[in-house]
Amino acid sequence: MGALLERLSADLAEKLAGLCVFRGAFGVDIVAHVGGDNALIGKLRDLELIQREEDAPDGSARHGIHPVVREYLLGRLTEAQREAHHLRAAEYYREQILRLGRDKLPADLSGEQRRVIAIDGLEELARQTKDMDLARWAVNKGLAWREQLFAAQRYEEAFAIVDALGYMVGRTQRDLFKALLRDSIASREGPDKAVAQGNLAALLQDEGRLDEALAVHEDAYRTFEELGHKANMAVSLNMQSRVYQVKGDYDRAIEAQQSSLDIRCEIGNEEGQAISLHQLSILYRIKKDYDRALEVSKEAEAIDRRRGYEAGLAGDLQEQGLILNQMGWPQEAFTLFQESLEINRRIGDGSGAADSVGEIGKLLMDAGDTREAIAAFTECRDIHRRLNNPAKLAIDLDMLGHIHELQGEFVAALEKYQQALELVQKYHPASVPIVEQHIARVREKLQQEENDQP
Repeated sequence: MGALLERLSADLAEKLAGLCVFRGAFGVDIVAHVGGDNALIGKLRDLELIQREEDAPDGSARHGIHPVVREYLLGRLTEAQREAHHLRAAEYYREQILRLGRDKLPADLSGEQRRVIAIDGLEELARQTKDMDLARWAVNKGLAWREQLFAAQRYEEAFAIVDALGYMVGRTQRDLFKALLRDSIASREGPDKAVAQGNLAALLQDEGRLDEALAVHEDAYRTFEELGHKANMAVSLNMQSRVYQVKGDYDRAIEAQQSSLDIRCEIGNEEGQAISLHQLSILYRIKKDYDRALEVSKEAEAIDRRRGYEAGLAGDLQEQGLILNQMGWPQEAFTLFQESLEINRRIGDGSGAADSVGEIGKLLMDAGDTREAIAAFTECRDIHRRLNNPAKLAIDLDMLGHIHELQGEFVAALEKYQQALELVQKYHPASVPIVEQHIARVREKLQQEENDQP
């Protein structure tokens, strides 16, 4: 086998290696993605390097690669070559998600814009409830996309996919998923084990089991430390910082995030540096150290501008708007929120756009421009309905209720508060007493109006 593989032409070996990074059987669409066709399939079958396996539901042939062939070819690649193959495979899954219901995308979109729109679409598909087969398809494609990105060491992009799929996993597969992850942790070693640990910790964190999540993240960090995988060590520290942040231990969150930043600076990972700086900015803002928060956010902005990373830049500007607003400079904050909104709309990030519009709505409300504020939160509501994000939709409805109440429109306010209550009862029980207070207050005002009528 080794002698045969050694005699392959460079082009044939390249295409075969491109197929090797796809796990499981593949069809003609994947073959075409790596630059092949039916002739390539025939040649590889004649050489007995691939074999026909199960057919697809439409009857088309699917083929697989023997594990010995796969490991031999992948073992000969340099790290840069493996990364390139995994990134190309990730593009395949990204484009599959994009093509579903998005036939009229502009042809000149950048790769980053396509990624952001695909993430947005993936979240929408996974959250919808009308076609559960479609939702499961989205989860499977999303997980395959995540796997390829993780193999290419694009960790933050991979985590964004996990976030997009979290609702679906939590709704239908959480216990099964956790059991599978624990099996993986027990049976695997090295990076694969640490990846499973990271995914388990994310689920535990989502359930509010923060101490358990933190312990799993720490185990993952030690695994990567033993392997000398500094990039992964930085990611683990970043995740630990986020758990500390949720726990309200902001000093330890800053300490962990600063350690992550130090490693990322050491290995020259600019993408990771911008992420750590952005998280540090949030933490310093929470601690009301506004000057330091603004300073590190501008450092993140400089990196994202240099890299041309528009999604990151939009987040930086949004964060700076929050800082300036808390410092008492609402007009300057308004300008930054608008800049962030413009970028998010341009790259197709619906969720990011809603965040910007929401902050603009709050400023408009504070300025007494209730009409424009209602328009802003109505836009947020429509976006979150489209994305099927009930938690944020509840916030939008609560804000709309508040504005109507300020205007003396108590019937409209009561309607919005009641709609918000239905959502928080299911998706955020801790907020139920707050919304119930709003409802009780508005009902008293309605009763007072009735009593005052002649």
